[in-house]
Amino acid sequence: MRLISFVAIVAFSFVSDSFTFKVVSYSMYNTLKIEQIVNCEKSKSILRNDIIVFNEDYYSKGKEDAWIYRVIGISGDSVRIRNGNVFVNSIKEKPISSIKLQYQIKSKHDLVLSFLDESSCITQTSNEVVAFLSTNEIALIRKTYPSAKIARVCNYSSEGIISPEEGETWNSDNFGMLYIPRVGDTVKINERNKLLYHDIIGDGMPNDSTIVVKEKLYFVLGDNRYSAADSRFIGFVSESKIIGKVVSK
Repeated sequence: MRLISFVAIVAFSFVSDSFTFKVVSYSMYNTLKIEQIVNCEKSKSILRNDIIVFNEDYYSKGKEDAWIYRVIGISGDSVRIRNGNVFVNSIKEKPISSIKLQYQIKSKHDLVLSFLDESSCITQTSNEVVAFLSTNEIALIRKTYPSAKIARVCNYSSEGIISPEEGETWNSDNFGMLYIPRVGDTVKINERNKLLYHDIIGDGMPNDSTIVVKEKLYFVLGDNRYSAADSRFIGFVSESKIIGKVVSK
């Protein structure tokens, strides 16, 4: 599985309550490009679809880095992914043209897709390609190769994916239903759901402990869905970890 190596880590500089960040991974590609500078600001008002920058120590184990992802769900929401489609409170996510999903393209003619880079292409032969593509790229392929067959390909790998429900194994494209607790909700911690709440309980919480959620929690995804170590892997992002949100790109 190739996605875990791509983490949405950014380099940043601060000016008062405003920030500039340089993107250094493919996790939000092609909404945010490598080396792109984005403008951010501190904000207590975090909404669905906001792109946020937050501190995370998932890989560095104690040394926090700044990561950047899109907010999909907020406290009180229920999130589910079915066959790659994201639902929040049973409502299907509105299409975002820059989000990359996995597709297979087959053609009777040789496929020349010069816009595909190494991070997007999974397999390629002369007339068949499996790649991570945005809706804009799919439209371009349909225009260039009108007879080509294009189909969504789901990713059923469960490697690294959190599966908090007993007897269930969630994967990249089939995840949840997952409820995001509100402030004041009581949660019983066990071995399967510990990672979901890592931001607020750390590493030392014993199994069968009960906690009261004291801050807002967020479920985030990368726009490059198969190259993102997002909430499917690292759990909820807590309000106290958020540095700010992107205000312009």
